[in-house]
Amino acid sequence: ISSKGEHIIFQPSEKYGTTLFLAAAKAGMKSLCGRMLRYPIQCHMYFVDEDGYTAFMYVCINHMDHTAFNMLSTPNLCNLEQINKDGFAAINYINPYRAEKVILKLLQANRPCGLHQQNSQGLTPLMVACACKNEIVALEILNKFTTCGLYSKNPSNQTAFDIAVFNNLKDTSNTII
Repeated sequence: ISSKGEHIIFQPSEKYGTTLFLAAAKAGMKSLCGRMLRYPIQCHMYFVDEDGYTAFMYVCINHMDHTAFNMLSTPNLCNLEQINKDGFAAINYINPYRAEKVILKLLQANRPCGLHQQNSQGLTPLMVACACKNEIVALEILNKFTTCGLYSKNPSNQTAFDIAVFNNLKDTSNTII
């Protein structure tokens, strides 16, 4: 890229199985990703690396919340259904403490992939929302999707309901019942 942001090469690399956008997201390069998103189709956001990770997953892992939010303006290009080699979807990498707007926009895209998946700590996205006392996200998950890991248990043998009750999330608890 030149100093004026010209000459961006978007073409996927057959040699490395990646794109510039995917590599920039993996490296946490917020500024570069932001500039490239001006051309969402050319970013090839749907590409998946050899470990099953998408650019959207890397953006979430690297806490690039503004970039993630902007990527969701074109959710059909983001490969939101992808599950990586660890068995996780992008939603498993989003922190509801910090990125509530990203999660809500992802849920509005009606792509419930990964809501039943447990993260590396054994928590579903619903459990994480309840643990973070984020009732807005918890209710959005419950109201929109039936496959949200409602009866999954964490390593402490707790369900999302148990966590919601513990954290005094009355509306969430009542919705689960």
